[in-house]
Amino acid sequence: MTDCSANSHADFTRDLFSAPLSQHRGISFKFRDEMHGLVATLNKCEGHFIRCIKPNGARAPFEFDERLCRQQLQSCGVLEAAKVSQAGYPKRLLFKEFFCYFYGAHA
Repeated sequence: MTDCSANSHADFTRDLFSAPLSQHRGISFKFRDEMHGLVATLNKCEGHFIRCIKPNGARAPFEFDERLCRQQLQSCGVLEAAKVSQAGYPKRLLFKEFFCYFYGAHA
């Protein structure tokens, strides 16, 4: 089938099957390298999550729908996070610190 496709009258089909295997492999290696680069960049970053709240359903400026905003804040956990912070747990621990602290408690 590869030989038939490489000798096709259709330019697209002929070009697709006549390219050497190393060229196809090059594309996959390029993609792999780009993904490794992306992962390396993401690993260097310190991620912060921003929650966007829509002030109203009409997308109108200077209008504030309190019920809609409260529902969004509750749905994404902001209200619960505020309650936890008020209860005296405002400090964030690194996962390693958290694990060591609680693993030692159950060992």
